[in-house]
Amino acid sequence: MPKGRSPCLHATRWRGLKGCRSTRAFASQVGHVGHAAKPKAVSVQTELKRMKYFDSLKRKLKDWCSSNGCKRYPSLAFERWWYSAMSFDFQDDPLLPVPASSQDPALLADLEQVDFSPAEAKEMIRRLHSSSSAAARNLVKLKGSEAPLLVEVQHLDGEEVLLSCQEVSARLSLPAYKKLQQLYQLNSAKELANEAALASFHQAALVLALRYQSLGGVGFQLALPPPAWKVLEEDFGVFVVATLVALVTFSVSFVPGVLPGSRHQRGNRSGTAALPWDAEGNAKGERAWASLARAYPGAAQTGKFLGADCSKGTIIGRYERLGGVLGADVALQMVEKEPVLLLGDTSVQERSFQYLTGLEEESQKGLALEAVQKNPRLLTIPAFEYERTKPSLDSLNTAATAIDFLRPLGEVGLAIVIFGSFVALLLVLRPLIYGVGGGPSLLGSITGSLPPIPKPWEIAESYGINLASFVALIPISQVISAFSKQMK
Repeated sequence: MPKGRSPCLHATRWRGLKGCRSTRAFASQVGHVGHAAKPKAVSVQTELKRMKYFDSLKRKLKDWCSSNGCKRYPSLAFERWWYSAMSFDFQDDPLLPVPASSQDPALLADLEQVDFSPAEAKEMIRRLHSSSSAAARNLVKLKGSEAPLLVEVQHLDGEEVLLSCQEVSARLSLPAYKKLQQLYQLNSAKELANEAALASFHQAALVLALRYQSLGGVGFQLALPPPAWKVLEEDFGVFVVATLVALVTFSVSFVPGVLPGSRHQRGNRSGTAALPWDAEGNAKGERAWASLARAYPGAAQTGKFLGADCSKGTIIGRYERLGGVLGADVALQMVEKEPVLLLGDTSVQERSFQYLTGLEEESQKGLALEAVQKNPRLLTIPAFEYERTKPSLDSLNTAATAIDFLRPLGEVGLAIVIFGSFVALLLVLRPLIYGVGGGPSLLGSITGSLPPIPKPWEIAESYGINLASFVALIPISQVISAFSKQMK
């Protein structure tokens, strides 16, 4: 545990199995009965606003931490703060917390750990709480005031379903789409037998997908609020299992965000509701940013590249998303080779990697990852371009191996090698095929003493066969074919 960070795990005594009371008792402990359990009308517009507000909060915190080159964004600081704010206060909104206090000890410790002064950290937390509360109030004003939006549905190749509305979309696998239909009918007691019912279901499915997109990423995985841990521990007797899960998942850089503790421990906000400090991950993010700054100093200084945002917080976020697909170490190795990856769309790169892995046969498992490690620019080619040109994975890997072999020479060295190879081939192939100064070619000198290769028609004529006579067989075969069709 790095110095200054709040502990991520408080062990409690073994309670033993007391027996399960009921699902309602469990739901009451984790806040899913009464007001929270009442079904709410699905609104795509509200969820779109909620998603934008939520992303804006995360972006603001990262920008505030990255505004000064000497400052750093604490790894998973936003997720730690979000769990802390959502877990200990009554919240009416599922994403936007309205903290009861203007301060948060866990986030305060995180910010001080990366060299923010206490005054700077407290002001940053106050602004974050103020922004979140204002966003939640704005959403309350919107509810019920907007007209329903139409969700467009496209079935892609019989394997995926694309739900889209305005500027957002979500892809669902066909089995997942059908499963959601079953759950919707089961819980709403509605048959999807008409267009109105289907439209309502598609709105609900898109809202669910948007919520998953908002809560995506390493920091939000495998997390439970303290009341849920309390019920699981005391009433279901799963403390040992929960502890083992924490120990296992800690080794892959994410653990349950809010872990169990005694009642007085749960009252201490700095001791719970905290995700682990990932100092190594933060250092990797800094290395990724440094690679981009070296390769594109102008973009790093202005925070813009071709009109798009490339601030430090955005770049580190792209590296983290790429690391979620390829692994943190592999992603770091790739962006250090080709920093241009950090200027592209991570979702496009993910689809390209999925296409390449789809080319793997049983004997080629891991070849796609090997190829993109050697030549990271393979991920800058969109998946639809691969579908159009249909290259083989072996050919891509061979080219990637050659590029990776010549990479130490740098871009200028690589250009010199390519140009030099072209000149060398001209110098070698010209005397080999055409000769020099009007003299015979090297190939002609070698083959000149060999007897000429006999021509096929000369061999046929030596046996008295006239090849021209075979031409007459063509119209005869056509007449026979037409006659046989008429007989049928």
